[in-house]
Amino acid sequence: MSVLHSSVPQGAEERLRLSSPPSPLRGSLHQPERLPGAGSGAGRSQRTMAAKEDFYSKILPRRLRQNRRAPSNAAPAWTCCCPWASPDRGRSYVSMDMGALPPFWLAYLSDPSDSGRIHSNIRQRWLSTQSPRRGWGKRRERERRERDRRERLIEIMRDRRREMTRSWGRADVEERGEREREREENEMRRRRARSRERRDQERDERDRSDEHREMREARRAEKERGGEPEERGRERT
Repeated sequence: MSVLHSSVPQGAEERLRLSSPPSPLRGSLHQPERLPGAGSGAGRSQRTMAAKEDFYSKILPRRLRQNRRAPSNAAPAWTCCCPWASPDRGRSYVSMDMGALPPFWLAYLSDPSDSGRIHSNIRQRWLSTQSPRRGWGKRRERERRERDRRERLIEIMRDRRREMTRSWGRADVEERGEREREREENEMRRRRARSRERRDQERDERDRSDEHREMREARRAEKERGGEPEERGRERT
């Protein structure tokens, strides 16, 4: 509030030619005094509302921009909007252009019972179905139904995708099992073939060793038989 007080001096609204005598903007944010032009007669005077709108949309932002180097310890990042009960535009909210300044919450209800009072929940009231804007509740209901319908469609698509993934997973498992069984059968065939080859090779080696042994024995016997006559002839000579 220090920024607001330093930006808007007392009596800044006196330059506005209002139907009722002006009062300066002072007090706290939570319990301000009545604004110029506020009250039950605010909605009936086009001139009052035009001057009030001109003050909040032009004069106050200009004052704040001129004093943007003021202390900002009481300037939280709030949204700034002002409601107007102008007959031509109906009960609507006009956003304030704060420029490079930290935004303020300066929403004043145009209801005569709450005129001149700042409400912290004005944005919630503005966005709720109890808003005075015409057709807003029906539009929110349509948006809610559309959002629910989209969410249901998304959930249905997710369920279908999960089911397809499960079916693909079962097919993959079955195919993987078939491949594993075929691989195991081929491995068993290769092992049996290798064992048969090994047995045949060992048998051949045994046969060859038996043949070699027989051949060695026959050669040795022949050598022994042939050596005896030679030795006898040598002795005769």
